Amino acid sequence: MKAIYLLLLFLGSQALSQSNSTPLRYQLEWQDNKIRVQLIFFPLNADSTRFTYGNLDYGGQKDILKGVQQMKVEAPARMTMDTANRTFTFYYVSISPIKISYDVVDTRSETTTRSQLFRPLIMSDYFFVHGFNLFLLPSGITDSSKVRVSIEWNKLPPFPLFYTFEPDNDGSRPSITTVDSIKFRFLTGATDLKVKKFISESGKNYLVIRKGGLDEKIEKDIERYYLSYNKVMRQFWKDSRKINYSLVLQPYLGVNHDISGVSFGNGFIGKYNRPDSLVKGGRLFVLSHEIGHYYLGDVAAFEGEENVGQWFNEGFNDYLTYYTLLDAGLMKPEEFESEFNKLFQSLYTSKIKKYT
Repeated sequence: MKAIYLLLLFLGSQALSQSNSTPLRYQLEWQDNKIRVQLIFFPLNADSTRFTYGNLDYGGQKDILKGVQQMKVEAPARMTMDTANRTFTFYYVSISPIKISYDVVDTRSETTTRSQLFRPLIMSDYFFVHGFNLFLLPSGITDSSKVRVSIEWNKLPPFPLFYTFEPDNDGSRPSITTVDSIKFRFLTGATDLKVKKFISESGKNYLVIRKGGLDEKIEKDIERYYLSYNKVMRQFWKDSRKINYSLVLQPYLGVNHDISGVSFGNGFIGKYNRPDSLVKGGRLFVLSHEIGHYYLGDVAAFEGEENVGQWFNEGFNDYLTYYTLLDAGLMKPEEFESEFNKLFQSLYTSKIKKYT
C-alpha cells in the first residue's frame, strides 16, 4: 500500500513539474470558418492573470477584438473583459488548471492590404493568422522567452500547414516553444501550399508559396536572389549566426497592389498581386527591406509619441537596403543615384518636414 502511495505521489509531482514547465497549453480545432482554441493555463499562485489579444502596432486594427468570440472560462474561475485595452482578466482561488475557450474568426470587412497582412484570414481552402491574433497571451511578462507554451491540433485543417516558429513541424505533432516565439510569428496553410527547403550560409531556409501562378523559374529566381543577398548582408553585419529563415510569399485576394511585406524575426511574409517576377524593381526592394529588419530588429521602432521611432527604424532600413543592394550588384550605380535623388526630393517637398 505504501508503494502505491509513493508511486501516486511521484506521478503527481511529475505532472506538477510538467505543468509548471509548460504553463500555457493551446489546443486548436479547425471549424471551416473559424479556429476553436482551448487554452489550459497552469497558474503558480491563487490570484488572477490578465491576458491580451491582438497588437495595435501591427496595422492599427483598432477593432481586432471582434476576431475573438465565445470567450468562456470554466467555473469556479471567473472572467472580466476590458474591451478598450483588449484584455481579459481571469480570477481563481486555487492553482488548479484554468480552462479557457474561444473562437477566432475572419473579421475582414474590406479588401485592403492592411486587412490581409494583419487580420486573421480563415477560409475553407486557406488561412493566415498572426500569433497575437490567435493565441491569448499573458500580459506584463518580464521575459517572454522563458515562458514555455505547447500547441497541438485536436482537428487539423484539411490542407498543409506551415509554422514560422517551427518550420519543420507541419502541425501533425505538438509544438513546444515560448511566448516570444509565437507572439510575433504566424501560422498559414492552403490547399496549394508548397514548402521548398534550401541551404544558405545562414543554415536552413524555407520558401513558402501558394503554387498557383508561380512557376519553377520564379521559384529559382527567388532562391538565387536570397543566396546572393544573404551573403552580402552577413558580410556587411559580420554575422556568423545560424538560423532557420522563412521566405513566405502569397498572393493578395482581390487587392491590386504590387507587393507589401512584414518581417517577423526569422523571416518575412510578402503579399503580391501578380505572379510574375518577385525579385525585380520595387518588389526586389521590398523583399530586401524586410530581410534588413532581421538585422535591425525593432531599433527605436516604438519610441516616442505615436511610435515616431518608426521614422528612424524604417528610414534607416531603407538607406541600408539601397546600400546593400548596390554592394550585392542587384542595383546599378545609376539606379542607386536616381532612387536617392527621388528620395531626397520627396523629403524636401514633404508637407510634414516642418515637424522633423
